[in-house]
Amino acid sequence: MEFNLGAGESAAISVAREKKDTLLLDDAQAIKAAKVYGLEMMRTTTVLFLAAHAKMLNHTKLINSINALIAEGYYIRPAEYAGLLSRIREKM
Repeated sequence: MEFNLGAGESAAISVAREKKDTLLLDDAQAIKAAKVYGLEMMRTTTVLFLAAHAKMLNHTKLINSINALIAEGYYIRPAEYAGLLSRIREKM
């Protein structure tokens, strides 16, 4: 099956399949490929939420971290961004 992935995503998926490990992915095509292969994965924003849940980040630092990702080119659809902010307000 061809997913038109970059070398990094392809290598990460190959290693995760071999080691049966969780992947950190944000690329839409790589996420589709990981799902086809039945791999566990999480996004960068999930890692940030886990850090906040573990009290490693407060809600201000969590929001600032998400905004810093966006400033560096990380794409989050506006509706997803609004949902993330809503989750932060509800949970914290």
